[in-house]
Amino acid sequence: MCLAGEVCIKYPMDLDLHCVPQSIIDDPITPIGDNPDVPEDCWKQLGSQNGIFPPNSSCWNHFQNAQVDIMQYERTCIYEPIAHYSSKRYLNSDTPDIDQPFSKCGIGDSGPGGPPAPGGADPECLIAMLVYTDVREAETGSYGPSPDTEANYSADFIAQNYLYTSLFGRPMDLSDSYDPQNNAGNDGRPTREAYRTYWRLLPASNQANLRSFVLNMANKDQIDNINFDFVDRNGLKKKTDFKKLYNALSKQVILFWHWPFIRVGCLTDYPVCPEYAQATESLKPMFQELRELALDLDLGFLADAAILTYEAAISAFGNDLDGPYAAFVPFDFNSTRSYIVKKKDEKEESYYGDYPWAPYLIDADNAGRYGTNKPGLTNVSRESVPYVGAIYQGLLSPKFGMFPALQPQWIVDKYASPSGISDYRIGNTLQTLPEVKLAQKGYLERVKEETIAIVTNPFGWLWNKITDFFTNDELKKVGYTENEIDNLNEKVKDGYANITCPLPVSYHLIAPKTAAGDRGDPNQRPADDHHQVLSIRGDKLSWNYDPQCHPPTEKEKCDATHCWIEYDSCPINEVEGRYKDPGTGMCCRRRWTVEGISHGKTLNVLNNPKHTDIKETVVNNDQYSFYKMILPDGVDKTVNASIDAPIARHFVSYRVDGVDAGATATGPNGNSDILNPAEPINRVNNLAQDSMHLLQNCWTVPKSLQNSPRCMPLLTPTPTPACGTDLSFLKGGSCKLCNTDKITQFTRYVHESQVPENIPKTLQDILETVGSTFSVPPSSVLAVMLHEGAFNRSFLTWTDANAKEWAVCGGAMPIADGQMCDPAMYSAEACSSSGSCDISIAGFGWRPYYFWEGEGETANWTAVQEIDPSRTKETISPCNLLDAAAATAKALSRGAAYVPPTVTSDTCFELPMTNTSIPGSCSSWTDATVLQSHVSYAGYCPETGKNGIYPPLDTYKEDVLDPYHTFSCGQ
Repeated sequence: MCLAGEVCIKYPMDLDLHCVPQSIIDDPITPIGDNPDVPEDCWKQLGSQNGIFPPNSSCWNHFQNAQVDIMQYERTCIYEPIAHYSSKRYLNSDTPDIDQPFSKCGIGDSGPGGPPAPGGADPECLIAMLVYTDVREAETGSYGPSPDTEANYSADFIAQNYLYTSLFGRPMDLSDSYDPQNNAGNDGRPTREAYRTYWRLLPASNQANLRSFVLNMANKDQIDNINFDFVDRNGLKKKTDFKKLYNALSKQVILFWHWPFIRVGCLTDYPVCPEYAQATESLKPMFQELRELALDLDLGFLADAAILTYEAAISAFGNDLDGPYAAFVPFDFNSTRSYIVKKKDEKEESYYGDYPWAPYLIDADNAGRYGTNKPGLTNVSRESVPYVGAIYQGLLSPKFGMFPALQPQWIVDKYASPSGISDYRIGNTLQTLPEVKLAQKGYLERVKEETIAIVTNPFGWLWNKITDFFTNDELKKVGYTENEIDNLNEKVKDGYANITCPLPVSYHLIAPKTAAGDRGDPNQRPADDHHQVLSIRGDKLSWNYDPQCHPPTEKEKCDATHCWIEYDSCPINEVEGRYKDPGTGMCCRRRWTVEGISHGKTLNVLNNPKHTDIKETVVNNDQYSFYKMILPDGVDKTVNASIDAPIARHFVSYRVDGVDAGATATGPNGNSDILNPAEPINRVNNLAQDSMHLLQNCWTVPKSLQNSPRCMPLLTPTPTPACGTDLSFLKGGSCKLCNTDKITQFTRYVHESQVPENIPKTLQDILETVGSTFSVPPSSVLAVMLHEGAFNRSFLTWTDANAKEWAVCGGAMPIADGQMCDPAMYSAEACSSSGSCDISIAGFGWRPYYFWEGEGETANWTAVQEIDPSRTKETISPCNLLDAAAATAKALSRGAAYVPPTVTSDTCFELPMTNTSIPGSCSSWTDATVLQSHVSYAGYCPETGKNGIYPPLDTYKEDVLDPYHTFSCGQ
């Protein structure tokens, strides 16, 4: 489901729909500008080393240090830009190096009497395009809410959707009048407990020690000095920060009737003193009572001096530390560092800097922002990701973490091992982590001081006690940069790989911005976009003969009696390519429309290792996850859905200031445009939050009290009925597929590596069989596969062996790299409700809900039963090659006599959309009925001006009819 202001869209060659702001659909080419709506650094905004709670409310919190081993960062990706090139070319040119005419680079038909085509193999026939990706609008995608979310949704709704709030949320309003009623999306019902899982689960001693540790870290400038607003128990709005709170608490005095009778700074000792509970209850002291008790205990002037110091310190808080201490959220809210990176290759660099047309490849429109119109082709954007560090600390700290408290031995046996979570993989041990090492030191110091005091000076130890035992060396962890130092570009680039970027099942939530930018490396040229050069070899361009013709010039002549029309003879000029068409008599000039599509390189998102640690320990690791501990023999994990963080914007660069479609940075000629102007920023999947949601709202809550729509019973896997492996029924028929060796000519939609056998025999048999069964040209079914991306996905390699495996009863095609399509997940039972199973399955683009729609003859899923009657509803699947192909053929057959309601015109690309009868044979199809069937299959007409809310695709007619003609027999 898309958010307000977004539309669901599928760009060319995408596997799935995703959500894109309507503004991008309305205007896909205008650059974002110099001042996108991203937060500032809290240090810059507040003018000191400060942060703000809640995180990222008005700025992003500083990062302290980063993990050095870049290979520990889990890699996700942003789908590569896809650029479309177009130009008009002529036979010859006075500047052939720039114009690349037919005589130098042409391919294919040259018209009547035209010269042979050279074939485009000349290296100078290559074209190049400069494009860039702007990631400044990147968000975290998950973990914690944005300020808008907190302002507009109920506490329960937020806790159900964001991992931080679900585990560590707590009210910042402590007044007696606080009423957790919320009318924003909760219908006025009271929210659940305001203090979430962590605060109700952990012992008070753990919480007190966590508070002390965090306050000391802030006091030593090891984490941000967080500012926070709160409402105290008297209903007064107040503000303070970690350091001010530490300063007052470090002077707190408590007295009691056992040795040593007095404590100063109990709640800032680390570990806290044994009387921490009394100290917590005494944060709103009566100083007269303290002095009287000190007199009764005969503690003398030292106690009086300590009480006087405490009284002065607490006066700044209105003599009440209870409010700020209760509202204080004791976590490290420093941002964690993640990176977005794109690395150049030598070929790119050569085109950008050495080729004759390198001067065309400039970005003038953004030169003011970059300081140059030739920005670097390798860039690293540094992200400041909120919430992750706080969640990591609250879950996995060996001293204060929720998981170690619940399963203390597991932290030793599982987490803290070379194969465990990242801190231990990079060389740390439990004993070297600051919260453990410093707790041991603090305890020993206290014992030493008090032992000496018993023998020498029973009360003098108050002034000699060591309080500053946090040293920088003891705060360091193995495998991290020095404080305030980031990884340099060269190290980050080592984590880049130009991988195929699948678009899995994903969704996004409103989340804080990460302020992705170029800060952090003094050697990086200031540019926060990622430029790359896309190129197309000359022999991979599509040349379509498109002569420029006109009738001979008419001239009226008259004599004394009458007038008549004479026609000038056509000028013949072989050099300019001017001739008279022998068939039409028109005067023509040889001209070609030249087009091509190029895929760029994916951008990598290097997710901080703590992202992966959180996912593994919450749910993903079957050996030590919290989910496995709670439900050791329970149901399977929830759907492994990715979380995306909208949005990355792809643009073509321009040679002049301002957006001008005639001045794109394309060399040496022509223009280019981006086919996918907006793509999601895929991050580490949201499995941790989704699984925690099920635990908190479903599995541990009685059904009558459940209020989450996700608490539906998971389907019990049904054993798949026995399926045969026989495909002997694929006997083709009267409808044939020809010229299958030409599949690699469709470079826009085919990667040669994915069709090593061209169209393998089994696939050809399938297409001819389903075509003959439903009287649909097999080439038309193949056209669907082409523009649904069947032949350009790295996980679909079309060999005969694979086609057989995917087509047999019960077989399934891959759906992503390393992931097979699961027939049980996309069965009729699982996908029966409208909008469910909202994924487009690679190959034919079937969305499971629509595949299963209907029953009997009107349903598409039953199509395969006319070919293999043994298949049943339990064995049929949209994941299966034959089942999907048969359903597609049946849909095209019916679509030839149907027009979707979204098509309001009688024509699409100038062809009529008015046919009302299903063709009776493969030979009775026309261009118009073929296009009408595909428009019906797509659900709309992609012609600009007739596309409605869907993206235009001006090459759609050719994308359908070119393969239809090419692979039809007799062509």
